[in-house]
Amino acid sequence: MRMTQEFYCWLQGPHRTHTPIDSMNWNCKTGTSIGFDEVPEWQDWTERETTKDQQRIEQVIDGLDLSGKRLLHVGVGNSKLALRFCNKVDAIDGITIQKRELENAINMNISRYQVFLVSKFSSKLPELLDSSYDYIIDNNPSAFACCRMHFFVMMRNYRRLISPGGMILTDKLGLGWSTSENDPRWKLSRDDWYSIGLKFDFQGIDLTDSVYGLRAPI
Repeated sequence: MRMTQEFYCWLQGPHRTHTPIDSMNWNCKTGTSIGFDEVPEWQDWTERETTKDQQRIEQVIDGLDLSGKRLLHVGVGNSKLALRFCNKVDAIDGITIQKRELENAINMNISRYQVFLVSKFSSKLPELLDSSYDYIIDNNPSAFACCRMHFFVMMRNYRRLISPGGMILTDKLGLGWSTSENDPRWKLSRDDWYSIGLKFDFQGIDLTDSVYGLRAPI
């Protein structure tokens, strides 16, 4: 992947991350990456219950004014988030790399909900979705990352997709988790996450003692 001047300036900006991932390899040398997938028994979440960390994120969302808002759910799993909020928002888009999760979402026929089979690490994500979102929900932002370059591509994608004043929502549990076969340095703390957010002009906000937001400038 060729680094644009804009991307280079972000990475070399005034905010230094000082996080565990600073020592990770810069480039995994794959043009298109889905990151590290989980072991097979943990890949498909269509029949699994919603995780505790996502439940806490959903509780926060439930307390927000969602009228006219657009949500992006990264890793749709069982699509119960969309089922819960579809009648309160303008639209919910979701992405997944699991074909069964896509098929399940289509079969559920949830109003105002569409799902795309695409990796969050793809540089083509903003063009594919062709939308902006008030809230991006990603309860495992770093867990599946393969290299710093693709992780920063994901962050750049989120920055381009977020509406002015919008927020990325994640939870302490998922933020501090990595896939079974991935490097444990991808486990991030709250301070790590907020420090990384600064490089992309996000402001860290504690929504609860475990749900963290990165707010985009207005």
